[in-house]
Amino acid sequence: LNSPYKGLAGVGVAYVLGVTLAQKQGQLEGLTRQLLELFTLGTIADLAPLTGVNRRWLKRGLKRLAEPQILGIQALVEVGGVDKKKKTLNSEDIGFKLGPRINAIGRIGDPQIVIELLTTEDKTIALNRAKECHSVNQKRQDLCTQVQKDAIASIEEGGINYKGDRFLLLIGEHWHHGIIGIVASRLVERYGVPVFIATYEDEEKKYIRGSARGIEEYNIFEALQYCDDLLLKYGGHKAAGGFGFETKNIDLIKERLREFSHKLLSPEHLKPLLKIDGQISFYDANFDLIKEIESLYPWGIENDYPIFWTPDVTVIEQRKTRCGEHLQLTVQDESGAKLKCIAWNKSCYYPLPPNIDIAYKLSVNEWRGEKTVQLDIQGFR
Repeated sequence: LNSPYKGLAGVGVAYVLGVTLAQKQGQLEGLTRQLLELFTLGTIADLAPLTGVNRRWLKRGLKRLAEPQILGIQALVEVGGVDKKKKTLNSEDIGFKLGPRINAIGRIGDPQIVIELLTTEDKTIALNRAKECHSVNQKRQDLCTQVQKDAIASIEEGGINYKGDRFLLLIGEHWHHGIIGIVASRLVERYGVPVFIATYEDEEKKYIRGSARGIEEYNIFEALQYCDDLLLKYGGHKAAGGFGFETKNIDLIKERLREFSHKLLSPEHLKPLLKIDGQISFYDANFDLIKEIESLYPWGIENDYPIFWTPDVTVIEQRKTRCGEHLQLTVQDESGAKLKCIAWNKSCYYPLPPNIDIAYKLSVNEWRGEKTVQLDIQGFR
């Protein structure tokens, strides 16, 4: 428990092992930078806590990734749309641009693509593999959107009493097991209850395999442990897990999860909740504040980007984005100041009422060389 390395992800353990072995063999020269690039990419993408040694090494690694030595990461930066003028990458560049393109391969593609991407010394191969990652990630996004729509329809048309049960268990016949964990996270955001989502493993529908995501007051691993004798396999931690069971046990598992969830959760827990760091006016939402915030990067697990809120803003303009999943807004606070906002994956709230409270992260939008402050909406009230 007192180890300075306790927060390392798997890639961090590999990094320490690799550096130590290379030192013992007297072959560390020229390797350190590339190992650090992989450590940085994997630590943020794997949602490891950005504290302790992780934080110290990441601050170095994010600077290195602005000009990566590994050809595959260079190619990912190109296809992922990362700003090449940056002197330092940030957690969002990895979390939203580089990481998902690798992650998608592990979910629905051939892992050999990523192995070649990160080990090749041929620029053409690196670019081709990066393009494959990009293409598979787009397919993954489409699959997620469809499964999410199916899941929401089954909840709302099927009259599932998730507040009474204090959890959601959904099983879809043709859902891809590689992406259901992502959908589970989105459903947690939407409904504010722990979500267990699964699909069949075989054509005879004898076996079910799934993923789970929780809320702060819940422990997914303990919930799965509570069903130990009914599950064929399970694993995970407080916030997320995976499991498998025989289809014949589904009613028993539902009852067991209902029992566990009622012990742990009260009705007031069952809604999407946000932790707010402070109230500000739009006058305060400026580049100076963003600069102060950015001095505390890298952001991530256990070092969250601050969330602000402003009450009673007026919605001046609102529209769905072209893909239909997100909302673009212009809002005005009591001082008369106006700001543009983006609300990712929140088109289900359209149209918004004329006056709302908003919670948001501050971000910078760059369009045709001009930078403006933009609010990244985290929630409405």
